[in-house]
Amino acid sequence: MNESMDISNPSSTEQNVAFQTETLKQICYVQQISMKEYEQQGTVYTQQSLRELTSSPEFKQHNQKCKLCSSCWYHGNWSPGCEECGGFAMKRPCPICHGKCGAVWLRSVDMSHSMEAAHWNGQCLLPVEQQSHFLRNIVQMNHEDLPTALNDMLINKQ
Repeated sequence: MNESMDISNPSSTEQNVAFQTETLKQICYVQQISMKEYEQQGTVYTQQSLRELTSSPEFKQHNQKCKLCSSCWYHGNWSPGCEECGGFAMKRPCPICHGKCGAVWLRSVDMSHSMEAAHWNGQCLLPVEQQSHFLRNIVQMNHEDLPTALNDMLINKQ
């Protein structure tokens, strides 16, 4: 028979009970907290859970999707001619200088969904003088291309 289980040996039994008691203290340690602390813990737990949920691939795959054509931006898909897709998935080159500055703009998913048109966040890295050159060229565009170009530029100002 195992010595730790031998009840005929009093020192072994006492050691076993002491070990079990210490283990239970570690496992079942509970401290009473105030209602304010309880609410704070609940808020922190909720924030952590929400952060974990919204950063999960499953959530991104569901949320980062065009509501108009169902293209999954998360997977890099978009539909030509779709206003909400706007010609790109989640990233695009700078719309002011057409990518000459090397900046990558990120889609504002919430704004794209709510406005049913592509919205981007970013900043042109060229000096203001060079940006104004590109802006003058956009102003001189024909009337059909102008709304799209202006929309691309104004997104950063919001």
